[in-house]
Amino acid sequence: MSLESLGFRELCKLGLAITWPLALVAGAGRAGFLIFMLVAVHAESSWAVSHKRRSHFERARALNAEIAALETQIKELDSKVKRGNPSRAFVPRRAHRGTPCLFAHPPAGTRVEEVDHQR
Repeated sequence: MSLESLGFRELCKLGLAITWPLALVAGAGRAGFLIFMLVAVHAESSWAVSHKRRSHFERARALNAEIAALETQIKELDSKVKRGNPSRAFVPRRAHRGTPCLFAHPPAGTRVEEVDHQR
């Protein structure tokens, strides 16, 4: 039996019989690759979300610790002001903001410079 003696219909059947297993393997390979990529992207995105969430929590913890340290420092400075120790609580005037000093005169030894605002 030679291919030249077969008709068009028999040639189509023979071609289909030979190629369908190849098409099935190729389709299964593509489906497997697609599933692999979807799983990999999902795993990476969930890792990124958890990593972001963890970094936000770490940043919040650090900021809370910094706030607590500043509150402690404020309480210490407030107690020094209430005790009447002006040398530790002097805050120089900030002319650009117009905020007043806590005390009318700076402690002895503090260098005060005049600022020319017309420049």
